Amino acid sequence: MGSEWSHGGADRRVSDTPSIQIDGVHRVFDDGAHNAFTYMTLFRGRYYLCFRSCPEGHMLFTTSRIRVLVSDDGISEWTQVCEFQVPERDVRDPHLLEFDDKLFVYSGAWLVTADDRPRDLNDHLGFAAWTADGAQWHGPRMAGGDVRPLHLERRCPRRDCLSVWSTASWLRPDTCRG
Repeated sequence: MGSEWSHGGADRRVSDTPSIQIDGVHRVFDDGAHNAFTYMTLFRGRYYLCFRSCPEGHMLFTTSRIRVLVSDDGISEWTQVCEFQVPERDVRDPHLLEFDDKLFVYSGAWLVTADDRPRDLNDHLGFAAWTADGAQWHGPRMAGGDVRPLHLERRCPRRDCLSVWSTASWLRPDTCRG
């Protein structure tokens, strides 16, 4: 049984899975902080990489930030094009989404409090930044609701914006409220 697995009802043997070969490892960012939760996409012929960065570590800290880097080949010469924090919140688990000829980076943000009270989902909000050209970024803007990596991609009832929020809140960079 150790050499078999089941996924989606299809039984396969480990020997049937494709093999990969790693040709190299490239470090694209290193500032000594806890940098994690990466996501990469291709937008307008360039590679974009986003991640959470925090000098204090993995747990909930208001010093956390979301960074977005860009590279022409996805290997070398990475340049930071966007960075944001949210006051009194820990940003984490960013994702990139292309929609309506724009690139969005969206992130969940936990409220950071001095006490150790239990957290609930009302303490978790979604924020997004966006660009149309890859160089000039806008935001972050609170989107309402919490952000989950569910990649919900539905149009709102007005049909001119996209929901990426698990609570079905709607976002369009300038006008959508509903």
